[in-house]
Amino acid sequence: MKPRLLTDIKNQLLQLGLEVEPSEEADLEIHQTFLKKSFFGGQHHIYYDLLIGINSKDEKVYVIEKVSSKKSGISANVEVSSMIQSGRNVYHKVKTSVYGLDGIAYEMTLNLGIILKKIKQIAKSQGFGFKFVLRKEKLLEAKNT
Repeated sequence: MKPRLLTDIKNQLLQLGLEVEPSEEADLEIHQTFLKKSFFGGQHHIYYDLLIGINSKDEKVYVIEKVSSKKSGISANVEVSSMIQSGRNVYHKVKTSVYGLDGIAYEMTLNLGIILKKIKQIAKSQGFGFKFVLRKEKLLEAKNT
C-alpha cells in the first residue's frame, strides 16, 4: 500500500508543478522558492517546505508544512500575491514557471493550500488518515515502517 500511495502523491504534486524529491528525513520532500518581481525592482520570495511521512502500521500520512516569505527592494505591491490563513489551511496564491516536455516554459498560478487538500484526498481514497505533526521524529518513525 505504501509504495502505491507514495507514487500517487508524488504524481499529483508533480502535476501541480512542484519539485518532489526523496529524503532521509521523510518519504517525500518539497523545498521550493517562488519569486515575484515588481515593476520597480522589488522582490518577494516565498519559501515553501513540505515533509511527508507515511506510516503503514497505523495507516496515517504525516506532514510538516512551512511557508515563509521575504520582501526586498522597492515594491509597488501591484499583484504580488494574496494570502489568507484559515486554521491550518493557507490560501497563498503564487505564480511559478514549469517546463513542459517540449522544453517550453509555462506560467502556472498555484494556491499553496490546495497541496495539502490533494494529499489528504489521496490518503483518504486509499484508507489512510492524515495528520499534521510538529516534530520530525514522528516523520522518521513513519518513514521507517
